[in-house]
Amino acid sequence: MAHSYSEQIRINEKNIAQTKENLANNYKSLGKNIALFVCDNSFSYCLRELSSYEIAKGEYKRLLNKKNKLKSKVDTLDDNNNEIYYLRKSLTEQKQEEIQHLSKFGAALYEAYSNKILEQEIIKKLDPIFLITNEKITKYKEKIDKKNIVLSSAFYENILNRQRKILSNLFITAAQFIIDEKLEKQITINNSEKYIKTLQKSILKRENLEKKIESCESTTQEINDEDEQSPLRKLDEINKQVDISKAAENEAATLLGEELYMNLPNNITSKQIGPKAISLIDNITLELAKIESLEQDIVKLNNRVVITELSSQIAHERSKITKLEDEIVNCNKQINKIDKIINIKRNKIIELKNAGTYEKSALDLITLDDTDGNA
Repeated sequence: MAHSYSEQIRINEKNIAQTKENLANNYKSLGKNIALFVCDNSFSYCLRELSSYEIAKGEYKRLLNKKNKLKSKVDTLDDNNNEIYYLRKSLTEQKQEEIQHLSKFGAALYEAYSNKILEQEIIKKLDPIFLITNEKITKYKEKIDKKNIVLSSAFYENILNRQRKILSNLFITAAQFIIDEKLEKQITINNSEKYIKTLQKSILKRENLEKKIESCESTTQEINDEDEQSPLRKLDEINKQVDISKAAENEAATLLGEELYMNLPNNITSKQIGPKAISLIDNITLELAKIESLEQDIVKLNNRVVITELSSQIAHERSKITKLEDEIVNCNKQINKIDKIINIKRNKIIELKNAGTYEKSALDLITLDDTDGNA
């Protein structure tokens, strides 16, 4: 489907915009390529633009290096925070497991304590933990056994259950006491070695997790203490500076490329500026030619738009002329009719003058008026 002139103009303008963007990229690439190629060679073209580009490039590299260091810190913080999260989760699970092992060991200790099969020294050390509760349990068991009344038995059973709940917490306390006081070797109950080894293994896992958490938290604190401002906020600021610096470097490279294209002699060789630069120069020439061709097409299309508009106006004016000419013909016809009536009236006047005194009848006047009206 054929496009209108306006649509073709819009398409060409869009193509020009894209071509100019490609042209700017080619200028930028040319500037960067030649700056890199000629750094060790004598180069006398566009020295001011080359110097400006090198300064902008150096600033961009400096900021980029600063950004990378900050990003490394932020990544370390993120890794530490994630590691701490999972370590704390594991620590919670490990503490629960340790409590279970303590409880099992403590239950075995209590059984040996209540049956008095522990060494006397150990029993004495466990008395502050178990003695009162153990005596209460024994007492209420005896009361339940002696009572025949169901209501009284239920009463003492409730009290006994409360003491057992207290006792379950004492299991953990007693086991922890034996571990803390390093009395494991004096415990000679069945499976004591198995209980202790399992518990020690669980404690070691918990301590290792706590050390890892402490190490991660220490690293995080050291990073945060290096500056008053947080690394994440500083990284946000440096990112903005890097973006601005990169844009400045690209602008300087583009300006250098434009100046190089205009100032480099036509006989320059790839040995002097490198084969890639020669290819870029050829691309720039093609892009400029394309832009010129598209702009010329737009001028022609705009002219066609004007021509079309003028032609339409001329056709409209001609139509007006034709209409006016038709009106002139009609007017001439009316003029001829009126002239005829005027002549009739003049002849009547002459006739009346020649006839002497004469009074015009109403009928004659009406006839003349009707004649005039029909004109």
